[in-house]
Amino acid sequence: MVGPDLMERFRKAGLEAKGERRKVTVLFADLTDYTSISERIDGEDLYEIIQQYIRLLMECVYRYEGMVDKILGDGILALFGAPIAHENDPERAIRSAMDMQVALKRFNWELNTQIDSRLKMHIGLNSGTVIAGGIGLDDHLDYTVIGDTVNLAQRVGSAAEPDTILVSEKVYHQT
Repeated sequence: MVGPDLMERFRKAGLEAKGERRKVTVLFADLTDYTSISERIDGEDLYEIIQQYIRLLMECVYRYEGMVDKILGDGILALFGAPIAHENDPERAIRSAMDMQVALKRFNWELNTQIDSRLKMHIGLNSGTVIAGGIGLDDHLDYTVIGDTVNLAQRVGSAAEPDTILVSEKVYHQT
């Protein structure tokens, strides 16, 4: 999934971050109509499907050296630009989102015999400044980002139609 070199680079960069301003692209991806899916599928089967689905999303993020900040049940929050920055982070985020769509299409084909409908997701992207760093106590410190950029990325993702990627104006202009 993710190589030890990338994880070590994340760890070092994250430990050095102490509430610093960072320019990032935030990606939100989650399933649409999850409630109706969960009502039709046995709990253990649903758990395994979600495990595989999240793994697919994470692989797409790590392929472009983004970082999965949070797993949100049936979705993820990923960062491009923190803790490791690249000059083309918005492009990397879009490529990751496009790969997610392809991966989900393949996954749906594999699931065809298990469930009577296909999984659909929506993805939202936003770029801007955040405050990045460790949140919590020394014995449980999580690297994360906070700020309106994150909130807007989540709202953009919620506004996206099923099977689409919706980007904010900032991401659009940067790419």
